[in-house]
Amino acid sequence: MAWTDEQQKAIDFRDGNLLVSAAAGSGKTAVLVERIIKRITDDFNPIGIDDIVVVTFTKAAAEEMKSRLGKAFGKEVIVNPGNRHLVKQLSLIDSARISTIDSFCSYIVRNYYNSIGIDPSFRIADEGELNLIKGDVLDSIIEKHFAMGDKSFEAFAEGFAGGKKIDRIYDIVTDMHRFAQSNPWPLEWIDSCMEAYNVSSREEYENLPIVRETVDYITDAVEECVKEYKIMLDYCMEPSGPAAYTERLTEELEALARIAELNTLSDLEMAIDFEFKKLPPAKGVDEGTKDFIQKTRKSIKNRISDIKKNYLAQSADQYI
Repeated sequence: MAWTDEQQKAIDFRDGNLLVSAAAGSGKTAVLVERIIKRITDDFNPIGIDDIVVVTFTKAAAEEMKSRLGKAFGKEVIVNPGNRHLVKQLSLIDSARISTIDSFCSYIVRNYYNSIGIDPSFRIADEGELNLIKGDVLDSIIEKHFAMGDKSFEAFAEGFAGGKKIDRIYDIVTDMHRFAQSNPWPLEWIDSCMEAYNVSSREEYENLPIVRETVDYITDAVEECVKEYKIMLDYCMEPSGPAAYTERLTEELEALARIAELNTLSDLEMAIDFEFKKLPPAKGVDEGTKDFIQKTRKSIKNRISDIKKNYLAQSADQYI
């Protein structure tokens, strides 16, 4: 097989750590197999297959790796039938430490339990058991903090879960834990998240990435409402449209348009808290148009209400 320059470098590299990043289907497994073969068949410093640990993501990948190595060693033995080292490596393929990370860890514990102090009769819990254990532990922690009157925890619960809604708190904590575990350094990642909220002034708060994203989301949502108001007003102008609604809809449109131009969460908190007054009577108009306007306006009222409840329930001063 003809290797590229980069692949050949990865195969030949010795005496140091090597990190290879390559796309799917670019030949990573083939390069790794060739690298292992070259190490084992080295004329000056050969190693054994039992000196190597190969960790894969799946069992299927581990089996494929063993299969490729077995075929490669078989070809080498045919070329060098008198090479006892190669013959031995071929016989050791099935017991080689080529496995998933959990399988390798299980091997370490079961074979060196006396050195690491873990009971070798352990078993791997299934997903259902793990979820039950996590739930019990988290319930105990949450109840403990509520019972202690932990002010910081109560502030978290009020701000993110609307009070003592255990299920919501559970979801937030488990989601955060799961996301943290997907990072190379989970605790450092959590610390960096907390540092991002370490603000002492309104200006610092307004410049937090999450706050900027929230402002953009709210103003975009309000801008969509403005577009719908313009459509409603167009319908009001039609000959059979509810012209009596025009003044009230225009007032609300102008108010929402001003809100859509705001750039801070503090300004949004104050401006968005306006009242949708009752529409005036509209008689002798097209009922379908009238119904459309009423339903569209009600939908907008509900969306604005959800924004206030979900994003503007507390002031910036309460978060700082």
